[in-house]
Amino acid sequence: MAGTLWAEGVRALFADECTSAAKLFAASIQEEPVESKVAARRLHFLAEMLLDSGRPLEAIRHLQQAVKLDPDLKEAHIALCMSLEEVRDDDALRAAVAAAIVEGGVWSSPRQRPAAFLADLVSQPFWDPKIFPWVQALEAASPRIRCELEEILPLLEHPRGPKPPWARVGGGHRATGRQDGEAILRGGWHEVVLFGLQEQKQQADAQGRCSAALKAIQDLLPEAVSLAEAGAGEVVLSALSPGTDVLRHCGRANHRLTAHLGLSIPQEVPPGPDNQPACGIAVGGEWRCWERDRIMVFDDSFEHEVRNHAGSTRVVLLIRFWHPSLDTADKRDMALEEIQASLARAQRLRTLPPLAPAYTEPGPLLEEHLLGRSSGICAKCGSAEGGDLVLDEENRRVRLVGRCCGHVVL
Repeated sequence: MAGTLWAEGVRALFADECTSAAKLFAASIQEEPVESKVAARRLHFLAEMLLDSGRPLEAIRHLQQAVKLDPDLKEAHIALCMSLEEVRDDDALRAAVAAAIVEGGVWSSPRQRPAAFLADLVSQPFWDPKIFPWVQALEAASPRIRCELEEILPLLEHPRGPKPPWARVGGGHRATGRQDGEAILRGGWHEVVLFGLQEQKQQADAQGRCSAALKAIQDLLPEAVSLAEAGAGEVVLSALSPGTDVLRHCGRANHRLTAHLGLSIPQEVPPGPDNQPACGIAVGGEWRCWERDRIMVFDDSFEHEVRNHAGSTRVVLLIRFWHPSLDTADKRDMALEEIQASLARAQRLRTLPPLAPAYTEPGPLLEEHLLGRSSGICAKCGSAEGGDLVLDEENRRVRLVGRCCGHVVL
């Protein structure tokens, strides 16, 4: 690897010279022939860099080449499909999805494309609410929840913009909302997080204002609380302002289902120009409308889009809960482990460039540092200045060296 363009690119990347790294990586791909699977990994990594720098069309070309060279590289298939969805190239997306299913074995349905997919779970876009024993009691609690909503709804519609406890979806107050926030085409999408918020003080404030909803969820759906506490779900009041469109997208995993309890629903709204509901949700290509005090259940790992072209705000109580096939603690733990491992691998492929075959792959401890899950405290001097990645040519591995005292952390 020493002396190659790719190695120079890795050194530049580790020195935070991303523009130079991308140029060196691109030149390496053009000039340095390597085995097909290695080439696919390199193309995928460069494509992720281009996506991060706002160059999706260039990235798509590299990803298309990567999946041809290595059809088993699932992460490249997923990145390609997500990128084509982002640029709204439906024809190319259909072809890429078909290849991901047939050649890559990534998914089983062209409309269900989560980043982490558990193949053994029953899959369907909409579920009959009647099969869930808590639905009737939660619908009965809806009037009390609506009364609390009426108290905080003026804060959403404040002349100077939404006030707490309302927050913009994708605003960074909870990590799992960023993908949803990126799907907003126009309008306003806000939420009050009851379970699943990173900032405990804000969550406690929201819970204090929504005691009826809080009690209903704790009493009737403790599994939704446990899912949120595991960082794999949330319970929120979800508000779509008039004139809002949320583009078609897929949730990131299929270990859960989503329930919407209709609270504030625009009434008697005529269909839109496409003869579809002016205020509704499409899951797996099927449009449905919300009803006040009624629950709708669907699987958000299927592609779905949402719109509110009515003249008033639509508010639902959104609840993520465990997929009914995951009905024991052991099954749930195993499902989360599989999902987290899949997402961590994808993150690792985006974070670390592929090395030469002779190089030792980074171990779990280094990956923890790269993914930001470790303390970052230097064991030698106690500083928290962080570290830099370097190529150890002699031992053929990546090292993490502390900026503080030069201590080799890993």
